[in-house]
Amino acid sequence: MMYRTRLLMVGVIVLTTVSMLLANTAALAQGKGRGRAKRLKGFSEEDLDSAIGSVEAAARKGVPIRHARGLVEKAMEKGIKGRDIETASKAMAYGVGKKIDFDQLGKFVHEKLEQGLRDDELTIEIYKEIARRHEERSKAKEAIRQEKEKGKGKKR
Repeated sequence: MMYRTRLLMVGVIVLTTVSMLLANTAALAQGKGRGRAKRLKGFSEEDLDSAIGSVEAAARKGVPIRHARGLVEKAMEKGIKGRDIETASKAMAYGVGKKIDFDQLGKFVHEKLEQGLRDDELTIEIYKEIARRHEERSKAKEAIRQEKEKGKGKKR
């Protein structure tokens, strides 16, 4: 019984720590994002709130904060606002469940933004890239599994 109580206490401490880190990260992103966004022309308070909300939502879903913030900042530099930033950040968050390398995905997204992709076109390309990378990863895992099975068959 004591073991369960300790385990439960450790779980509560971990959850509290994670919640505090997320809150601090979101606050940090909010401060930095708002400061940078104010230097850009044509962005309303609503646009800024939407951009900050996009960073927070993506971070809460597991996107590394630097990648979530990087996407939003780059999109804002390119004049993308509101809903279009939100959908792109949601697309990036989709990669969390697919265990995507966010360093590579971040580079991909920045390249697409530099190429001039915007709005739904950008979001669709992010989803396609995540699906492509996930498929590659699945095929590699399957190939490794088959190699292991071949090795087991030869030992018998």
